[in-house]
Amino acid sequence: MTSKQKIAIIGSGWGGYNVAHALDTSKYDVIVISPEETSAITSLLASAACGLFYSQLAEEPIRHKHLDVQYIKAYAQGIQFEEKAIVCRPAFNSLKDESFKIFYDKVVISPGCSTNTFNIPGVNEHAFMVKNVSDANAIRDKINQNLEIASLPCTTEKQQRQLLHIKI
Repeated sequence: MTSKQKIAIIGSGWGGYNVAHALDTSKYDVIVISPEETSAITSLLASAACGLFYSQLAEEPIRHKHLDVQYIKAYAQGIQFEEKAIVCRPAFNSLKDESFKIFYDKVVISPGCSTNTFNIPGVNEHAFMVKNVSDANAIRDKINQNLEIASLPCTTEKQQRQLLHIKI
């Protein structure tokens, strides 16, 4: 019997997650390398931000009891194609100076992307990006905080209007 080919997937977003689930693990050893151990269900993030349901319902874990996939919580720092190796750094602050290599037969590169703010001044300081459950929770927490502050007896009507003014 021949050994299974090792497929390394960089990224646990929509692309990486779906490739990991689509591969036949009886034929391939699958490794997912990502700092995120879950994949967001983006269509549910707005509802999670509003508190319509428990926010963890808007994400799927990479480690799944019915899926024979190895998950490594790390950043892919580079790929050495000649060596068929991915240079990784653990996604833990206490290990930020460490590195290791993951060897592969085939690689899927699906690291995701950064949100484009189109260089609009103030966007990074005053807006929320919604790419994962942590982002949705931050929005929900900010709305709840503003509601609580607005309900204080010492909050003026002008302050209440500012606190309760939300742009989407």
